[in-house]
Amino acid sequence: MNSASTFANKMVAVLQEIEQEKKVSFEVFFTGHSLGGWLAQITNFTTKYLYLEEKGGKFLKKLEREEHEPYASSAVQDGLEFTESYHPHTLVFDSPGCEKLLLNMKRTFDIYHHGSSLDLLHLDITSYMSAPNRINICNTHLGTVYHICTDLCHMGCHKKCTKYSTIQPSNT
Repeated sequence: MNSASTFANKMVAVLQEIEQEKKVSFEVFFTGHSLGGWLAQITNFTTKYLYLEEKGGKFLKKLEREEHEPYASSAVQDGLEFTESYHPHTLVFDSPGCEKLLLNMKRTFDIYHHGSSLDLLHLDITSYMSAPNRINICNTHLGTVYHICTDLCHMGCHKKCTKYSTIQPSNT
């Protein structure tokens, strides 16, 4: 989780440099399946709300500011100049949800940095899930969730159904 978030943070820093130098604009998309989808959702959160402190290698909360207002100041952010956070888009497939973990991370960062709260409802996450299985139902999901349930009985899948599957054999 730390490696994925660190990589995403450094990637965004490079994109911001290119944007300033070339006067172009980028959008950031994260995607993944199963564990990769879980990591994509975590990096969505860290990219939007946190930044990586170069000296200590720790993630710190980005402080919000109004447009055309100087950057907020705190003991941690004095002298730092970083541009607005990206609004990352995340599309995942059959991932375990990450709501509980992100709620814990949110509470941790809100405790240490009083003021504006991190809003998990503003995370742009879309999840596509096949029939419920042990992976995609083990945690609660954030964002928009689409369940894709197809009738595969004609393929003999009803013999492979588990108690976690909604696919039922047809009686016709």
